[in-house]
Amino acid sequence: MNTEEYIALIYRNLKSDLSPNEFKQLNDFTASDSAMSNLRLEIEDAWDVTGELTDQVTKADTERLIANIKGEKTSVTKPKAATKTYNLRRIIGNIAAIFILALGAVWLMRDQVTIYDTAGFYTLADKSTIDLRQGSRVEVQPFDDDSRNIKLTGEAYFEVAKDGTRPFIVTTKTTRTEVLGTSFLIKEFHGKTYIDLKTGKVNFSNLNNNSSMILTPGMKAVCDDDQVKSVTEYQNLSGWKDGVYQYKDAKLSTILDELNVIFDTKILTSDPVLYDCTLSAILSGDSINDVLNQIADQLGMKVTSDNGKWTLLGGKCK
Repeated sequence: MNTEEYIALIYRNLKSDLSPNEFKQLNDFTASDSAMSNLRLEIEDAWDVTGELTDQVTKADTERLIANIKGEKTSVTKPKAATKTYNLRRIIGNIAAIFILALGAVWLMRDQVTIYDTAGFYTLADKSTIDLRQGSRVEVQPFDDDSRNIKLTGEAYFEVAKDGTRPFIVTTKTTRTEVLGTSFLIKEFHGKTYIDLKTGKVNFSNLNNNSSMILTPGMKAVCDDDQVKSVTEYQNLSGWKDGVYQYKDAKLSTILDELNVIFDTKILTSDPVLYDCTLSAILSGDSINDVLNQIADQLGMKVTSDNGKWTLLGGKCK
């Protein structure tokens, strides 16, 4: 935990806005670092002593607070013992004011970050929508006059409201996608990030090396640690959104490889020869079990599962 995060927890604790786990993190970090412990006491005492904001802030007090935050030493003269209580209360009061006036806006802005971590359909302030898949998470920064910023972990389908002056930017661990108004899917999977563009145009880039690609409707791309490149083998990446997957004369190996990506799973067959079977079908269903059973029905197979791994047993090509 860095100093900035520590101060944020202190501030939120003063507002009684910490979860039990965050409160434990705050106390553990306080106990492990004496300098941070002193800073916490100073801030909390200031909050208790002043009770309200004051504008009596001196330049020296400002510099002192900044030095405390950075962990630097300052040349502030210590008060004499006879006037210690009075001066300490004055300095603490000023520190409270500086802390709230200088940093409060930052923490309040952070409080406005909206987090969605439950599967569902969400409408944002600009009327853009997010269809969030199970096990995924998005952090929506407050939109400003220059941009609309989203952080994604997992998978989501975006319908972005057009705005020619404010780009809509989605970042993942390794990628940055910038659009003005469009619809697209982004998916993180085993260290790679996939994008499936439906409408509009996007700039899809790798944060690690500035490799990028402009995508137009119908294009799909993948980003790994090295580069961004187009892909053609995955036609149904967005299928989970509507629960429909369409294949025409596709090899079973290609279908299963795609379903592995879509459902974050591993699918095998009991006979490797069957991977060359071809299949034309419109499959439907919200779960991998539903989809695999439809494949099994067509090829005379049986579906089994074990700890998240799926196997198609028996069957023959038609």
